[in-house]
Amino acid sequence: MKKNSTPPATLTTLVLIAYLGISAAASANPPVAIRNAEEIYAGLAGATGVSPADEEVRTYFKTVQGRLPRNGVVTETTAPMRFAYLGLSEKFCSKMINQEFAIDDLTARRILKTVDVFSDVSQFTPSVISATVGSLFTSFLNRAPSTDENAILADTI
Repeated sequence: MKKNSTPPATLTTLVLIAYLGISAAASANPPVAIRNAEEIYAGLAGATGVSPADEEVRTYFKTVQGRLPRNGVVTETTAPMRFAYLGLSEKFCSKMINQEFAIDDLTARRILKTVDVFSDVSQFTPSVISATVGSLFTSFLNRAPSTDENAILADTI
């Protein structure tokens, strides 16, 4: 893979699955309320480090905003809302991955410190996957996963 090429789709998928698995693990005891559209957008920007002013992500957000929760109440949870959230998450995750891999020094990366996109897939050992998911979890939730959450993540990934 050439240095200026895009990371493989499988890596974007892995990060997205990890994000969704982290969301599931962290909501084992879900709260009564959910985030509204603006809170979802701000939360994804904060978790991924992608600028909320990024034109491509903001444009996509505007196309799906009407399907995201307006008031943050559980009754707003619908299949179209979930797909809109999934699509928005994918946009943020793809941007985050590209930002991370633009940094050559692995130790200078914010999240993906143990993954070298320019190496073959043999690098994805269980310990690398576990470390990456742990970094993603900490980035998304600002804390390390609990023992129970680690168990759920291990089953998900």
